[in-house]
Amino acid sequence: MGVFRRLPDGTSLSGDQELTTLGAPVQERPLARGAVLFRTGAPCRAVYRLETGSILSHIDLPSGDSQLVAYHLPGELIGIDLPDAGELHSATTIALESCTVGAVASTSWRDLFVSNPEFASRQMQCLREQARNHRAHVMILGRPHALQRVGMFLVELSRRWTLAGGNGHRLPLSIPHRDIANLLGLAPETVCRVLTSLRLARVVATDRRSIGLLDVERLGAIAMGTDRERLDALRLPIIATSQSRMRS
Repeated sequence: MGVFRRLPDGTSLSGDQELTTLGAPVQERPLARGAVLFRTGAPCRAVYRLETGSILSHIDLPSGDSQLVAYHLPGELIGIDLPDAGELHSATTIALESCTVGAVASTSWRDLFVSNPEFASRQMQCLREQARNHRAHVMILGRPHALQRVGMFLVELSRRWTLAGGNGHRLPLSIPHRDIANLLGLAPETVCRVLTSLRLARVVATDRRSIGLLDVERLGAIAMGTDRERLDALRLPIIATSQSRMRS
C-alpha cells in the first residue's frame, strides 16, 4: 500500500494515518518502460497519481496515427477527467520509463469527494492544476514559431517539475524528440534544430537525459515573443546549421 504524498498546493499526505482518516485504500502499482496503464475505451475503474517516472497519453486518430495529448510528471493525477466508475477512458497511457503509480478505486474517490470536504478541496486544486496544464498546451500550439513553441514547452515543464519538488533549472527528459515534436505539432528535425539553436545561444544546455535552463528570463522572452530582436537572432543558428550540413 502507498500514499498520495504530495499535492499541487504543496501539502503532503501523512501515510497510513492520513489514509485511515480519509478512508481511501491506495494501491501502489509498478510499471515497466512501455507498459500500458490503461487504453482508450477501457472502463475507468481507478484514479491514478504518478509517484515516480513519466507517462505519455495519446489518442488514436482515424488515419491510424497517434496524437500525444499529455506528458505526465510525478505528483500529477491521471484518469481524473473521468472519475465515475463505468465511464470509458478517452486516451491510452504508456510509461516512458520505469514508473510507480498509486491507484484509488473510482468509487472510493467519488464517495470521498462527496463526503470529505478536505479531500474534495485538495482534489479541486488538482483539477485546477490539470486545467492549467491543458490551457498551457493550447497556448503552446497557438505560438506561430517553432522557437516559441519549444521555449514555452520548456518554461512550462520547468514550472511543473518545480511543483513536483524537482530542480526547475535541470529538467530530466525521458521523452524522445519525436514525441516532443508530436506534442508541439512540429517535425522531429525542427525540434532538434531549435534545441541546437538554444544551446548555441547559451539559453539551455543539453545532454542525453536532461536539459539545463541557463537563462530562464531569456527563454521566457523567446517563448512569449516579447523580445523580437532575440527571437530573430536565434533563427540564424538554425539557418547556419542547415547550410553547413548541406555544404558538408
